Amino acid sequence: MNDDRRNYGIDLLKVFMMFLIVCGHVIWHGNIWSKTVSYNQFVVTGEIVRIIDIISSCAVNCYAMTTGYLLFDSSCNKKKILAHWRQVETYSVLCFFFIGTSIDFSVKNMISSFFPIARNQYWYFTSYFIVYLLAPYINKMLKNLNKKEFSILVFGEIIFLSVVPTLVTTDVFSLNRGYSPWWMIVLYTIGAYIKRFKTELSLNIRYIIMFLIILLVLSYVMEKIGELMCTSFLAEQLNIRDIVVGYTKTLTVFESLATFLIFENIIISSNVLKKWISIIAKATFGVYLFHDNIYIRQAYSNMLDSFFWGGRICCLVSNQFVYAWSGYRVIEDIYSKKNELHLHKTVNCLVWRIAK
Repeated sequence: MNDDRRNYGIDLLKVFMMFLIVCGHVIWHGNIWSKTVSYNQFVVTGEIVRIIDIISSCAVNCYAMTTGYLLFDSSCNKKKILAHWRQVETYSVLCFFFIGTSIDFSVKNMISSFFPIARNQYWYFTSYFIVYLLAPYINKMLKNLNKKEFSILVFGEIIFLSVVPTLVTTDVFSLNRGYSPWWMIVLYTIGAYIKRFKTELSLNIRYIIMFLIILLVLSYVMEKIGELMCTSFLAEQLNIRDIVVGYTKTLTVFESLATFLIFENIIISSNVLKKWISIIAKATFGVYLFHDNIYIRQAYSNMLDSFFWGGRICCLVSNQFVYAWSGYRVIEDIYSKKNELHLHKTVNCLVWRIAK
């Protein structure tokens, strides 16, 4: 994208959402939730974790919306998706040989590391891969819709794929709680809608910020009230958090939409800030690949089990982001020297043969 047309607010959104995604990984994969959050009790550390969890619940949705926003007016380059594929392969293989061999070595796991997409090791990229392949056809359909038709489509998606399943507390349309390419296509169309009609949308950012705060407070209050109305046993059985918070849940969807609109309207004039935001935004995918790798996940889970920082949750999360960034830089340094890496040459050759 030309720098004159580039929306650095979207780049900033990607950076902030990746930070929140790392927060979510730490809370759930690191077992922080089970150690700090107590039903029917008010523990400060637990409530901080709960608030961070509610805020971070919209991160993946926002990140997926950026795909629709950025690809709607762009051509889908086969080489780009194949480059991503090779990058995923490289991260998977290197994480296995550097970390996985000391955690859970087996021939089966070694073979699986060479086929992370087929083995669904990274659910987001597996879904993204499908969406990217379908993007040219989705764009062609969406560009043939007028504003009224496009609005009806987006409104219908939200009503039938979010509001209805949330109200009946059932995954009516088998969206797997949002962990699927079909939900990503919904988010893609929302991002594409904002991109196409952003000049026609009359938005007051102050009201959107207030709306977002109200939604976040409402999510917290509903979750707490739901728990306080039940016994500890019933709270766990009803799984109240999954009724209020989740990728396809109505409150989360509107929180995601409000967050996206706020960042989309951020104007950055400093060239220095633009440069750094752009650099970090390009690294977010690598941070995700490293931090959500199954062996890296086990490694930091074990680390947190033996060294928990108590109430200093912000320090803990910051530490994990630095940890993820450091791992990303190490692997990227190796990845950038792919011509010297025989393993990567093999994977590269295999992928191109499949593509042909």
